[in-house]
Amino acid sequence: MTRSSYSYFFALLIFWFAHDQGRAAYIRGIPVKVVQPGGDTLRCFASGDEHYNWLHDAQGYTIMRNPHTGYYEYVTLQQQTLVCTGVIAGRADPSSLGIPRYALASPQKRESIRSQALAKQTSTTAGPTSGTFQNLVVFVRFSDQSEFSDPISTYSELYNGTSASSISLLKYYQEVSYNQLTINSVFFPAPSHGTVVSYRDSHTQAYYMPYDATANPTGYLDGNRTGREDSLLLGVVNGVKNLVPDSLDIDANNDGYIDNISFIIEGGTTAWATLLWPHRGWLPGGDIHGKSTGSYNLLIQDFVANEGSSVLCHEMCHTLGAPDLYHYSYAGIEPVGTWDLMAYNTSPPQHMGAYMKFRYGHWIPAIPELTAHGTYTLQPLQSQTGNCYMIRSQGTANEYYVVEYRRQSGIFETQIPGNGLLVYRINTLADGQGNGGGPPDEVYIYRQGGTASVDGDYTTARFSAESGRTQISDQTNPSAFLSDGSPGGLDISGIGSAGATISFTLNGPLPIALSSFKGTIGVNGSVILLWRTLSEVGNYGFAVQRASGKDTLFTELPGSFVPGHGTTIQPQDYQWTDASAPAPPLRYRLRQINLDGTSQYLDPLVVDKASPALPAPAPSVFALRQNYPNPFNPSTTIEFTVARSGRATVTVYDALGQIVGTLFDGTAEPGQVYHPTFDGTHLASGMYICRLNAGGSLETKKLLLLR
Repeated sequence: MTRSSYSYFFALLIFWFAHDQGRAAYIRGIPVKVVQPGGDTLRCFASGDEHYNWLHDAQGYTIMRNPHTGYYEYVTLQQQTLVCTGVIAGRADPSSLGIPRYALASPQKRESIRSQALAKQTSTTAGPTSGTFQNLVVFVRFSDQSEFSDPISTYSELYNGTSASSISLLKYYQEVSYNQLTINSVFFPAPSHGTVVSYRDSHTQAYYMPYDATANPTGYLDGNRTGREDSLLLGVVNGVKNLVPDSLDIDANNDGYIDNISFIIEGGTTAWATLLWPHRGWLPGGDIHGKSTGSYNLLIQDFVANEGSSVLCHEMCHTLGAPDLYHYSYAGIEPVGTWDLMAYNTSPPQHMGAYMKFRYGHWIPAIPELTAHGTYTLQPLQSQTGNCYMIRSQGTANEYYVVEYRRQSGIFETQIPGNGLLVYRINTLADGQGNGGGPPDEVYIYRQGGTASVDGDYTTARFSAESGRTQISDQTNPSAFLSDGSPGGLDISGIGSAGATISFTLNGPLPIALSSFKGTIGVNGSVILLWRTLSEVGNYGFAVQRASGKDTLFTELPGSFVPGHGTTIQPQDYQWTDASAPAPPLRYRLRQINLDGTSQYLDPLVVDKASPALPAPAPSVFALRQNYPNPFNPSTTIEFTVARSGRATVTVYDALGQIVGTLFDGTAEPGQVYHPTFDGTHLASGMYICRLNAGGSLETKKLLLLR
């Protein structure tokens, strides 16, 4: 059969999103019906997210409508451009004709689509992650659609079901938040005689689909898509706002915005109609009872019927501030896979990992850090305590490991790939970004065969005696590689059976985590060296070595020893001055000496004539300063700064781990120094722990109250 040379306009295949809609559900294989010329129905599937989605058959052969003929045809790639083949979908075997499966635009093109979409996004605010809030659910149909025929009980069960067998949004967030968050959903317009009642838009469904000169002349062009979605949703809000009782608290966190609106659109998605795809967005310009519209979830009736509460939970998690953990470029790497709701929707929906609960849900207040060798035990992730540990990398201060135990139990963890210990790599340089634009990825799970460039099999990520995978280090498969592929220094062995708990042994040298090493030319040609550690284990101290000019060998400088701090999880600052430094350029390195006499060399530093004077400490860093005065009676001041804008908490604990004071809980900005005060008037003398938690980082200080 002769192939058409027609190249379908790429603009009709993609989504140009103008709000904060970098947050979506990645859907695989949703059934879709399209009608061929002559009336034949073609049953196919849709996959992707709102940035890029496509039609395909059950074997993965891409299908697209050829506007010249009106037929849905199989597609191939010619010079990275999607081209209709002239082979009508469903009438021939594409494999026998050499048509490739999964014909998609290149990863670079798909990433370009996403980047251009996100460049248009507006500022947003996350919904409350604790307490109780009301989710407004509004049903919507188009002018050419009849009323919903669904019983309201279907949606009541999906959103608010509380029975032992319910798989609802309400029960999901109560479980994953350890009962810290309750989301109640209220339906508008009110149902009638047990059946859904919807808002009817004045336009047909085709008005909200891409333009096609023949098939859909009323559809939207690229530049019209934003306005049409705004018009649709604002019209819905205006149509139902008077139905919302004044007594209903729609702004639980008092930020001036409605906590969330879920719009359920009647029907299903259609061929390449990316507007009609589940996503979380941000809607400016509307209000209900003086509260501004903001976060919303756009949901499709058929998607909800197919995915159940899974798609509801995924999009709601975006409302709470969590990013996607899959690659928007679909370049063959699954950083997390089916282990996390924000990477892959299972049904029932699975938990998010411990790091995601800590960083975005704030349901885990801190991830305890392991700073000593030994054997440790983990509770399953469903347990509120003892469910995760943090281990710093020896290779970089920007990445660390998190271990957790996942167990197929209860309702919401039944579809994870198995039972066992999971090992995550967290990249702080991608903090708040998720994995959508990766690599680098904020969150990655180690699995057999996985490397920095090879996906491996994420279903083999679980470690346990039963799986036969009982250790991970720089020499195992998988190795504990960092984002750039270099060794990370993790050494875990003796991973036990996946029972009520799971145990493991932490081995190897724990890191001297060096966060900075700076040098500058001082008075009379001296060189001032400054360095900071994030944590130390068995650190006897440092010796300074120097190489000058073209020398390749470093010489240890007399009198350069600087004592260390032994074992500590507190940041430590060091300084040494080379008063007899020769003319630059010079290279310096630190020999770090352990208490057992062994040593290691840290990365060198170059100092030349262009080296600037060291600036005054900038407040745009994550830091918790020692309180003053200390000891104190009855009050003391704690100073802190953050590296990036976002929520920060400063909490004080007693020796039993009970919270005795929250000194700060709100948005902190870089470039500002905060000075909260702790009043111990009603407390007993003793040691207290002050903890700063912001942007995925954690720091503590000891406070001593003496009466």
